[in-house]
Parts: sequence; C-alpha cells; structure tokens
Amino acid sequence: LLVDVVVSDNLCDGGPCEGVGIRATGDLNLQGVTIAGNVADIATSDNLLGVGLHVAAGSLTATDLDVVDNEGTCVGSIWIEGGGIFTTGADVSLVGGEISGNSLTGGQTRAPAMGTYDGTTSLDGVIIEDNSAAGDTWPYPAKGALQFGNDTTVSHCVIAGNTASAHVGGTILGTVMTTFGLRDILVEFTTIVGNRAPGSYYALVDSNNDNVTFSHV
Repeated sequence: LLVDVVVSDNLCDGGPCEGVGIRATGDLNLQGVTIAGNVADIATSDNLLGVGLHVAAGSLTATDLDVVDNEGTCVGSIWIEGGGIFTTGADVSLVGGEISGNSLTGGQTRAPAMGTYDGTTSLDGVIIEDNSAAGDTWPYPAKGALQFGNDTTVSHCVIAGNTASAHVGGTILGTVMTTFGLRDILVEFTTIVGNRAPGSYYALVDSNNDNVTFSHV
C-alpha cells in the first residue's frame, strides 16, 4: 500500500527496462500516488515495458493515480510497450487520476499510455491524454495509445489528444486502441476526441476479432 507518494525522475539506461518508476509482483494498492518523469533510454533492441509502472501477476488497485510524462526510447525493439503502465497477468482497477504525457520512441511501439495482458482491466473516470508513440523499423511500427489483451471495461473516461507516427511505409494499427486475445471490451460513457495517427489502418480500434462494444460514447 502506497499513499500520497511521488515516484519521479528515475532512469534506466541499460536494457531490458521494466518498471523504471515502480515494478511490482503481486498485489499493489496505490492511493493518491504520482509516477512522473521516469525515463528508459537504451541504445539497443532490448525489451522496454512499463516505463512508469510495471505490475506482474496479482492485482493493481488504484485511486487517483497519476502516471505522467514518463518516456521510453530504444532502437529497433519489437517489444516496447506501456509508456505509462504495463501489466501482465494482473487484475487492474483504476478509479480517477490520469495517464498523460507519456511517450515511446523506437521499434514497434505499443500503448504509450497503457498496455495489459491477461487478468482483467477496469478503468473508471480516468483521463488518458497527450500520450505519443513514434515507431520505426518494423512493418507495423506503432499501435494504439491503449492496448488491451484481457477483458476490459472503460467507463466515464476521457481519451483525448493521443498521437502516433510511423516511418515512411509503416502502418499504424489502431489510433486509440488495439485489442487481442478474443476478449470482451466495453467502452461506455466515455469521450474520445482529437486522437491522431496519420496513416493509421484503423482510426479508432484494431480489434483482432475481439468483441468490442461502444455505448454512450
């Protein structure tokens, strides 16, 4: 349990980099926590996962969690994901707070805001804005600001001003969201506005045969 804690300005300059701000295995409860300005900057193709926050297994429960201005850069990696948050095998519940101003550069960038694998995800009242990705070298050098590989509910959120760019000839998959794994995704009572990715294959979501439902959006 962390309450009213600031985790900021940490650096990983030798890959792989996972959880430069916080890396946790098991159950993590955050209340009023800020994770800001953490940097992963590696001159290799090593993995780069969850610059701000990386949670493996267990659960992530957070109220008013701010994950802002974290930055990841690598060279040619196919596994650069989660500029703000990355989780694998964890049940995630975020209420309030924001994921904003996070960025990924280099390789096949995925989810500059947040990426999840397995477990479940619930976002309620979270602001997700101004996250950016700039991919290179791979045929699909950038994917959505959010990438969900689990059953997910997004409610009463704002998803705004997120951007992605790619090298010449590269294709972006899903400006706002990429999903996979034959999951159920529900986005409801949410505002989605001003997200931009020139050359994106899908302007809103690349669903990969998942069951994606939008309601009151």
